[in-house]
Amino acid sequence: GHSLYTYFLLEGLEGAADANGDGQIGTREIHEYVYREIGVISQSAGSYFQTPVLDPSVDFIIWK
Repeated sequence: GHSLYTYFLLEGLEGAADANGDGQIGTREIHEYVYREIGVISQSAGSYFQTPVLDPSVDFIIWK
């Protein structure tokens, strides 16, 4: 029932976006994860439904 963005954002926050395995999920990691996953799904469907954009003024880290 979620949008693609929300689905992958939640999945990423649960740990899938922790690219370097340090137990922290930073702004860039979550953005890159969501952007990549939405791209994969959208390309397989034949179009781009959503394009996440990173706002450079926002910075956060989430500890797992």
